[in-house]
Amino acid sequence: MDPVQWQNIADRLGLPDIDLHLLRQAFAHSSYVREHQTEEIHSNERLEFLGDVVLDLIIAEHLYTEAPDLAEGQLTRIKAQIVQERTLAQVARQLKLGEYLLLSHGEEDSGGRYKSKLLADALEALIGAIYVCLGLEIAREFVLDNFGPLLAEGQSSGPLPYDHKSHLQELIQAHTKQTPAYITVAANGPPHDRTFIAEVRFGC
Repeated sequence: MDPVQWQNIADRLGLPDIDLHLLRQAFAHSSYVREHQTEEIHSNERLEFLGDVVLDLIIAEHLYTEAPDLAEGQLTRIKAQIVQERTLAQVARQLKLGEYLLLSHGEEDSGGRYKSKLLADALEALIGAIYVCLGLEIAREFVLDNFGPLLAEGQSSGPLPYDHKSHLQELIQAHTKQTPAYITVAANGPPHDRTFIAEVRFGC
């Protein structure tokens, strides 16, 4: 992708002022760097390392400030749920980060664009890049904007719900690089409290 495309990505992510070279690095998987053998770009591993720490700090600080009645053990549990790979991948999918990953041909063919591990790593690397380029306040805004609903849910209702739909979609896309279709087949109950029954269709 050329600089114009990376600027478009930065704008979509709400980060128009981020350094585009650093943004590109945040999405560069090590397989891509090895395959292209370029000195112009490094893999996202160092940014991922930094982003992991920054994310931990922001989430911990938010919980400490916004949930003064929770004990240390409860704060630890909620933070662990928020920063686990599955939750990070869920946020990464909402941001469509998989579309921007730079992968080797082999990783691409094996469904790397949809793997939770690679998506979670890219999100942490992106947070690291935001911190390096734009500072802690902008990194905090980005994290809280995108993790806010999960934080609120974790503080109010115990364990975060398991996202079965995303997990099923991840498995299908990882093996076939296709997306299933979701068809609503029934709707029951009054308009303000309806229950829907849906079918998942794949390969039809």
